[in-house]
Amino acid sequence: MNPQILHDTARRYLAERYTEPAARYSRLPNHGRAADGYHYTDEAKAIFPRYGVVDAVLVEVERLDGDRLPGSSRLADLLVRAAGTAGPVFTDPAREIEAQAASEERDRFTRQVRVWAATAHLRAEPVVDAFRHALDRLGVRRVIELREYGPEYAVEVNLTAPRYTGAEGVWSDESSSWIAYASHEGTVAFGGTLVPVLEQVWPGVNSRRWTP
Repeated sequence: MNPQILHDTARRYLAERYTEPAARYSRLPNHGRAADGYHYTDEAKAIFPRYGVVDAVLVEVERLDGDRLPGSSRLADLLVRAAGTAGPVFTDPAREIEAQAASEERDRFTRQVRVWAATAHLRAEPVVDAFRHALDRLGVRRVIELREYGPEYAVEVNLTAPRYTGAEGVWSDESSSWIAYASHEGTVAFGGTLVPVLEQVWPGVNSRRWTP
């Protein structure tokens, strides 16, 4: 198997898998809040850790240099290891509901990796990363990631991925000339100088344009 195909498949799976908990959460009554408005229902608690696990595993997968990937067997081992060790920041493993949800998400990705590795003619479209491509065209090298709560980071462009992780997020750089915003609804919006560049590198992006 071509390691690039395995890597692209894993990245695409994680990116698309990430949107599923967001969609589930947005459909919960009162956004998963219990009747008192201060606590979350068990159903909501079982969703949050999935964000964290998928996000943490994707970060580890993105750390692999796509131009210098190991052989497919070694790569599969690294992907499985990421599933077992990368973990969400805000999940308390002592809480049974959250721990079970996180474990299920790890197991799901591990099973997928093993299926992909055993598929002789696995095919995958290359991951089109228009956002990072646009930042590269703008000459951006480091991105400031600000979250609704939790740690804030200065992140290399090749590790930047604007996504909702249970906390809304804003991304920009020292110029403040562009912005990306990830909302509680699981949407990501872009503004400023980033927009015209995205129009050049992201086919069909104008179909996603919001108009008042």
